[in-house]
Amino acid sequence: MVEQPSKTDLVPFGWKQDVRADDTLREFKQVIRFNFVDMPGVPLRAQILFDRVHKENTKLSKPVGFFRVSDTEELVRLAKNSLASAVILAFFQHSKSRPDAERIHRAVHDILEFNEADVESLVHVMLGEIELHRQARAPDKAIPVPSP
Repeated sequence: MVEQPSKTDLVPFGWKQDVRADDTLREFKQVIRFNFVDMPGVPLRAQILFDRVHKENTKLSKPVGFFRVSDTEELVRLAKNSLASAVILAFFQHSKSRPDAERIHRAVHDILEFNEADVESLVHVMLGEIELHRQARAPDKAIPVPSP
């Protein structure tokens, strides 16, 4: 078991990529935030924060839970399930009938193609944030970030 990270071990992104849930609560909005846990001597881990943000007084906001992952396959599984869910929602927003295999294939391909540049851009931003975090933590001992 890995020790709990401190706030200085978290690598937040300079610009928010929050995923917002449907507005079902009167006082709070629910969001998911992605960041990294970067602790010396411990492999880099992705962290997904489930947060409940107060709509009027952010001091009343509090995290609901954390999901930390060091296995790439688990994040890919999350991405695959999210993509499949998005395709299904898109179909049911436009039609109540079950799509055939060709329409499913086209929809998946279109979503991947449409978002490819955004994903590549996010990778560059995230790598830059990790590099800045490591330089700030120990400027003389910064661990290099691999180039994409």
